[in-house]
Amino acid sequence: MKAVLNEKNTELKKNAKKIHDLINLKKYKFSKRAKENEELFGSIKPKELARIINETNKVEIKPSQIDMGKEINKIGNYETKINLHAEVQAKIHIEVVKVEESK
Repeated sequence: MKAVLNEKNTELKKNAKKIHDLINLKKYKFSKRAKENEELFGSIKPKELARIINETNKVEIKPSQIDMGKEINKIGNYETKINLHAEVQAKIHIEVVKVEESK
């Protein structure tokens, strides 16, 4: 029984490493509407981030795996951790820019 669990864990870890190699240190850019003081109308949530990673890299990341650290609610650059496995973590960079609104 223990051998089966160890084999399963090794397989999960191997898959996590593959995803790590795909997304680690990648940069994702979000264009958002913001106020004059550069605060966003709303914030970037793990669900939105997971969707972008899934669409861009064709890998399955669940919102619960994303450790935002702090709320992303202003224009700027952020670093976020993705917990892929108990022993495997990836870091990604998020750049939030202001949408140029046409007048």
